[in-house]
Order: sequence, then C-alpha cells, then structure tokens
Amino acid sequence: MKTLANRGDLDAVISRLRSLRPDSPRQWGKMSAGEMVCHCIDAFHVSLGETKVGRVSKPLATTLLKWFVLYAPVHWPKNVPTGKKPAAPFRGVQPTDLKSDVAALEKTTHRFVLAKKENTMLEHPLFGPLTDAEWLRWGYLHLDHHLRQFSL
Repeated sequence: MKTLANRGDLDAVISRLRSLRPDSPRQWGKMSAGEMVCHCIDAFHVSLGETKVGRVSKPLATTLLKWFVLYAPVHWPKNVPTGKKPAAPFRGVQPTDLKSDVAALEKTTHRFVLAKKENTMLEHPLFGPLTDAEWLRWGYLHLDHHLRQFSL
C-alpha cells in the first residue's frame, strides 16, 4: 500500500510532480495544472493546521467512507467536487508560475511528512481523526489522484 511514509513512494510522487508542465493534458475536472498544485498545497495547509476550516464530517464519513478512500483497491473517482471548503481552487494559495508553485508543493509535502513525526496534525475535516499512518496514506492518495488528473 503506497504512502508518503515510504521514502520510495515519496520520491516517486515528487518525481511525477516535477514532470508537470503548464500544458500537461488534463484528463478530467476544471483546474489548470497551477490550480491543482495550489489545491494540493491548500489541502496540506489544512492538515497542518495552517488553514482553518469547519468540520463537515458525518458518521458514515468517519467510518465507511474513510475506509473506502484510504484502503479500497481502486483509484479515487474523477470529477468529485472539492466543495467550498477546505481547499477549493482560488480560495487559498493562488497560482503564480508553475515552477515556483511545484517547488512550494514539494516543500509543503516534505513539511507534511515531517509533521507526522511531531504529532502536529489535526483532524481531517471530512474523515475526522486520522492516525499518522492514515494521514500519510491520504497525502499519497491525494497527490496521486491529482497527478493522474494530468496524465502523470
């Protein structure tokens, strides 16, 4: 099971991220490559407590949906709306130039992985409490989902 806790998985996802280009073909959704990168930064900012959002979880989200999202052997579905919170496009970090945005996401991803060791993570707005292992699994899956969105 791939996770950001595994150095090989982390290195592979960062390598894919570095391959992103402004003209990378979008396979689904409305975000540009730059907006997707900023969306991922925003999501990590929420998980690190740097961006405050309201909790929207419900009992099924903290049990059945959480299990499905983290452990089902399928890719996340395409075209699921981000919603108004926590990290919809243009609500947090704004795209600048893609090279700088990718460097910022790489740095934020590494901070996210290190924070796991310091127990500084908060509850997920939808899934509620996550263990360190679950957070690192979620981080990998979220990046993987959006990199696949751009054929990476």
